[in-house]
Amino acid sequence: MAREAPGLDQRRDRAPAEVDSAMPASIESALRRVRALTAVLVAAHLFMSERDVLAVWAIFAVAGCFLALNGISWIAQRNSPRVRNALGVLQLVADTAIVLIVVWIREGDSSIDWAILVWPVVEGAIRFQLPGLVATWVAVGAGYAGWNHLNDEAIEWQTLGEQLVVVVLVALPTAFLAKHLVDEMAAHARGREEAERRGALLKAAALGGRRSTSLDVDSILDVLRETIGQMGFADPLVFEIEGATGPSLLARPVKHSKDVLAVPPGDPRLVAAAEARDSNGVAVWPRDGETGEVRRSSATDAAKRYSVLVAAPVAHDEEGVVVLTARWPSGGAPPASQCESVELFAAQAGAALRNAQTHKELESLKDRLAYEAAHDVLTDLPNRRRFHEEIERVCGRGRPGDLIGVLFLDLDGFKGVNDRYGHDRADDLLVQVAKRLRACVRPGDVVARMGGDEFTVMLTRLEGPAPAIEVAERVCQMLTEPFQLGGSNVTISTSIGIALGPADRADAGDLVRRADVAMYRAKRQGKAGWAMDPASLDPVSDGAS
Repeated sequence: MAREAPGLDQRRDRAPAEVDSAMPASIESALRRVRALTAVLVAAHLFMSERDVLAVWAIFAVAGCFLALNGISWIAQRNSPRVRNALGVLQLVADTAIVLIVVWIREGDSSIDWAILVWPVVEGAIRFQLPGLVATWVAVGAGYAGWNHLNDEAIEWQTLGEQLVVVVLVALPTAFLAKHLVDEMAAHARGREEAERRGALLKAAALGGRRSTSLDVDSILDVLRETIGQMGFADPLVFEIEGATGPSLLARPVKHSKDVLAVPPGDPRLVAAAEARDSNGVAVWPRDGETGEVRRSSATDAAKRYSVLVAAPVAHDEEGVVVLTARWPSGGAPPASQCESVELFAAQAGAALRNAQTHKELESLKDRLAYEAAHDVLTDLPNRRRFHEEIERVCGRGRPGDLIGVLFLDLDGFKGVNDRYGHDRADDLLVQVAKRLRACVRPGDVVARMGGDEFTVMLTRLEGPAPAIEVAERVCQMLTEPFQLGGSNVTISTSIGIALGPADRADAGDLVRRADVAMYRAKRQGKAGWAMDPASLDPVSDGAS
């Protein structure tokens, strides 16, 4: 599978409970600052109340404890939610113990003890809402009452109770506010993460759309599969779907692509693709019954981990619909943002794919028209125009000393075949003649039909007239052999004119003209033979086969 976009896989795999159950980082940071401020105030109070060695040691001890707790808080913030909760309980217990110790060793007016005792209760309310408030308040109340019972200068129980009531009244609103604050922050974090996910997906879709502007079908399909992998999906496959439903559903490769498919009939991909085609939108398969809800995979069942398929239509044409399918690897249904991004990118890639297919079809049409314009429709041989283009290309470019030869052929007796057997049989004869002419020449030599019953042959890299004469005699012999036309044996012959010229300076038009004239000389000499143009290099006497 293609590499995913940076950060997309982490956001996809993060469980929602991580956001809901863990203390938000901003509140944890605020608790550290409050703890540091409390340490400063307690240290200042101890220093002002009793300036001796014990007070100094107490100040250092309190400051060290709070500093250690802030360090634990900093470590907890960078761990998993379970570790953060455990370290949060540890911090709360330690803060409660430190506050009780400070109250026990503090001297002076006890009427303000509530201001010190309220700190761990508020922390408990912030960390664990109402349960944390109650548990911490009970612990603080029990510790404070025990200290008051053992203290020689005990305060009245009524006063102690009033202070504990003040503590709970101050902390109680904090519990409710903390719950709402944590919920709001969790919702904000989820919204921000969803926005980041959508942003990353849209960025991947936009980059994929930009890269899919090629006019090559296979390149577009490669980009499509790679981008879908970057969006977090696995095993992407693109194909054309045909058929209505059930066993008639079939997958075939995308037109003008080199893909080789292995999607058997009845494969779930075909079901998902058919649903996407029929709904013209993203389809998630399988679904449960009539509710239309996606069947969730068990998180512990590895066999079902890749059971959810997502399909989206890419392009439509008269022959079928191109559909993208991929598997969602995280179990259950993919988030809506994933499906929206797939649909958006599929539409972009579909436009590029249609353009590439149209371009390919136009190129094929252009090539076919160019071929048809240069070849004879009946025999598939090069036509007059193409023959002149080829001989013009070769003349004047050969090596000094080499010769170019042109054989001009006219079939003897073709008119009689046409009159006796009809045009269709005459056309069959021309096709058979073309096949025999191809068999008489070397690869690279050109055989063309000039029109009617006239053919030409261009021979290159000749060292003298002998090879051209050999070809002419071979052609005369092969064309005198009977032709099968509708169950009848038909015999014809041919008259051939030969013209030669130097490869490095020959004139193409002059060569064809001289070969044509030589062909008429062969006819005047009795047909069924060849004649050499007298103006050719090293002229030889005319002959007959």
